[in-house]
Amino acid sequence: MVLRNDSVVVLHNAVVRNDSLVEVVRGEGEPDQATSPATRGVDLADAAQVETWQPRGERIGGGVALGVVAGFLAFIVAVGLAVAGSMR
Repeated sequence: MVLRNDSVVVLHNAVVRNDSLVEVVRGEGEPDQATSPATRGVDLADAAQVETWQPRGERIGGGVALGVVAGFLAFIVAVGLAVAGSMR
């Protein structure tokens, strides 16, 4: 999140509690984030911009892009081998 004073704060496992966005620690005895203890928090009034990050989406997107590029390169090689074989 970007604060009004241009500072950047990264919160992991954050939830909204009252008027703040707080980072919580999830333990075995506390499966619910609403009752987990907060380690740090930021008042929502101080936030200028809030973004979420999903690591799985980036990995899937990167894997799909890599697969498309690899498939295209394999196609080019196959066509090149077919053309070279027909010229003999």
